[in-house]
Amino acid sequence: MSGHPEVSRRTLLTGGAAAAALAGVGVWAASGPTPSFAHGDRGPGNGRHVLVGYDSAYGSTGDVAVAIADEFGAAGWRSEVRRVGEGIDLDRYQAAVLGAPVHRDAWKEEATAFLSGHADRLRQIPVALFLTSMSYGIDPDRARQDRAKRAILEQVARQAPSLTPIAMRPFGGFLDYGRMAPINGLVYRGFAGNDTSGDFRDFDAIRAWGADLAGQLRRKR
Repeated sequence: MSGHPEVSRRTLLTGGAAAAALAGVGVWAASGPTPSFAHGDRGPGNGRHVLVGYDSAYGSTGDVAVAIADEFGAAGWRSEVRRVGEGIDLDRYQAAVLGAPVHRDAWKEEATAFLSGHADRLRQIPVALFLTSMSYGIDPDRARQDRAKRAILEQVARQAPSLTPIAMRPFGGFLDYGRMAPINGLVYRGFAGNDTSGDFRDFDAIRAWGADLAGQLRRKR
């Protein structure tokens, strides 16, 4: 008889079932729909090039980028929607509009890294910044939200010393739990000050801002 306790068949079966159950929970927690991220060009091929770059966890900030790019395209610019991290060559562009959602009271990390990593080039062209935020869309105290979110954008701009954005604008966000893996939805609900879901993006305001930017830059030519 060995020095190890004998493990019964029942114990093995019970333990195996528990392990399988845990594995199943892990698969369930990690599973979720594959996000779709906007990517495309707008406007005439011979127009001046503007980058509308963004980052997004589930794709909704990309929809905002597309709406802004459409306004640039309508104004005669060659506007290119790109997700940051795609290997973007900033030398192609004569202007840039950059945006990202707010995560933990800060711009999404990948967008901040893109801005600071390309600071030298961005200081040489006109740059505008935007963010998307659920609290900005939900909170009825718009003045407080405007101050708080503009402070975040000012902090973003400081990631590239001497960068002076020509415009900065917060917008409401879009929260759809159906786009998340279940575990991410549970974490969000646990830590969010307000876990209300829904689409709080004001596309009329987004398009108006994009059109104003395009006109502003056209007058600078």
